[in-house]
Amino acid sequence: MEAQPSLSPRLEHGLRGTVFSVRERYPPTPCPIFQLPWRSADNQLGTVMAMPLDIHPEPINRRGWTFQEQLLSTRMIEFGTWQTRCTCRENLSGSGSPAGYVDGWKIERDADSSYVYDRMWDMIEDDLQNGWNQVVRRYTERKLTFGTDRPLAISGIAERCHSLRGDEYFAGLWKNSINVGLLWAVMATDREPRPPKYQGPTWSWFAVNSTVFNLQQNNNRWNTEHFDAEVVSIRTDLVSDQAPFGATREGSGSLRIRGRLARATYHRDNPRGVDPEQSSDHSLEITTSYGTVTATLYLDCVEDAFEDEQNISGNGSAMALEVQSACAGPSWFTFGMVLRPKVEGSVLSSSNSLEGDVTTFRRIGVFEYATNLADFRNRSPADDAGWGRRAERELDCFRDVDPCVIEII
Repeated sequence: MEAQPSLSPRLEHGLRGTVFSVRERYPPTPCPIFQLPWRSADNQLGTVMAMPLDIHPEPINRRGWTFQEQLLSTRMIEFGTWQTRCTCRENLSGSGSPAGYVDGWKIERDADSSYVYDRMWDMIEDDLQNGWNQVVRRYTERKLTFGTDRPLAISGIAERCHSLRGDEYFAGLWKNSINVGLLWAVMATDREPRPPKYQGPTWSWFAVNSTVFNLQQNNNRWNTEHFDAEVVSIRTDLVSDQAPFGATREGSGSLRIRGRLARATYHRDNPRGVDPEQSSDHSLEITTSYGTVTATLYLDCVEDAFEDEQNISGNGSAMALEVQSACAGPSWFTFGMVLRPKVEGSVLSSSNSLEGDVTTFRRIGVFEYATNLADFRNRSPADDAGWGRRAERELDCFRDVDPCVIEII
């Protein structure tokens, strides 16, 4: 049985009651139009008209539910504002036109659409987490009428990824690369209020309605990985057994992880508001037995940014959990999650283990800390014989912290 093509209306206000409605021949607003003579290959004389078109991204490329339709369909017919386009997986990957076959205006597909069609599955087959990072970013840039649909409108892609790679799927993250998956982040300019209804555990990007990216966007390959937090257990109960890659039942998303935890405070870098040129507008001060280091902080939701403003000291209090630290040449990178206790005032004991009480946290953001050995040397006096030892401790600021087991919900 042959696969049926997907029909995708791209118009802003539907199709005026019918799929095959009349498309405007010219732009609705006055604009300069140039008519030029043209002679065809068989010596027929004709004309070519040139005019500027105010082209915006089609609605189909802004809607969340259409993303997996585009990515999963083998053939698709798109009814657009200025043209109809027919695309087939073969002419995208073979010798055919990557733009597909169109009528009317010869408008190229936008860059994001081309990226989705032409490269995504190749990336996923090569490296699941790297490809998934790209999928999640492109998907979360789109809008859903109901935020609770966020797990469902990508579930078809997740199911296909599972069939290709066989990895286990937990609320938008893959088990075999979960340390990288946990490092999803929200840019300050994209931060939105926390959803009023449960969409997923706080450690999952399902729990926010913002555009998200990953701090290790390209699943970096490090020279040396010095530390990885250990995921002890993950539990997510599905809303429906008929949707194994769908929504998680409220209260069931539990992640137990063994890692190095330190006290921290955070504050806004610019009290006057968010700088549109900056991806982060907060800094995190992490305090260990070594001292204090300053990291870049990406908060998940608008409400989390209010904490420091409401505090008399101008700082918000939190805990920093190291998820991964690694070297790339002379540079050191530490990535982690920023947490708050589920019950305010909870005290974390260094003796916490699976056999004892495990403190429960909620995630409020992620952090990254980067420094360079050469930069540290330049900041040290020329006759300082102990700079190397101190540099090693500053680079690995969590090194003297004993790992403990915590729960994140």
